[in-house]
Amino acid sequence: MAVEKRRFKTPLMFVLILLFVVFYPMLISIHVFFPLLIGYAGYILVQGISKNDYLYIFFASLYLLNLDFNLSLPITLSIIASLLVYIFIYTSKEIFLNCKLCQIIFNIVAIDFVYILLINIYDFIFETKSIDMDLLLLYSLLIDIIVAVVA
Repeated sequence: MAVEKRRFKTPLMFVLILLFVVFYPMLISIHVFFPLLIGYAGYILVQGISKNDYLYIFFASLYLLNLDFNLSLPITLSIIASLLVYIFIYTSKEIFLNCKLCQIIFNIVAIDFVYILLINIYDFIFETKSIDMDLLLLYSLLIDIIVAVVA
């Protein structure tokens, strides 16, 4: 089965995505009601790894690292959460084999759940408080799912 790689039709699209990846995490640090999109970026990273698409890997990794830097979160923890989901969940194709939409939603929820679990473990070990567990995280998860379904 041939791997279909989506490439950018114009250099303008490449620049717009790069600007989004660089500047959106800065906007999140200013306005807390913007969704984090950790699950969707992690899903793009997982897709890039599974399809050997280096642009997906680059953009998703840059976004997640930039988000960690701008929000003062533990560095690379979001990438580690995505990789754990890729290793333990994504590689088993039996989960929702016939439903592509179910696979996307399940993987995004799994990435977000693993990330929150890792943040809580990190906070417990180092006795810090990285994030507040409130309804904004649920809001961010719902927007993650909506963006993934629409895109």
